[in-house]
Amino acid sequence: MKTSSGRRPFDYYLLWLVALVSLGINVYVINVLRQARHQVGLAADSAAQAVDGLRTTSLDYTVPIRQSLPVSFTVAYKQELVVPISLTLPINTIVSFPLRT
Repeated sequence: MKTSSGRRPFDYYLLWLVALVSLGINVYVINVLRQARHQVGLAADSAAQAVDGLRTTSLDYTVPIRQSLPVSFTVAYKQELVVPISLTLPINTIVSFPLRT
């Protein structure tokens, strides 16, 4: 709609300004959301690698026990030792034992 002087009204230009500002804000928001999506993807990848590393992890924990524990074990030990001895011993012994017939 034109005025009598052939110029457009002020509202017309204000509407275009609002539309361009809105377009700029939308582009900015879309860009921020894409960056956030990329950051979340990197964080998810990092978390997946950390969880994958937990498969081979062991947990060591010392448990304090405040009571006596009975411990019983047997140790088998076998060793042969050869000692060469050359010795003459006089034996003079009387052995008596009962014999039942």
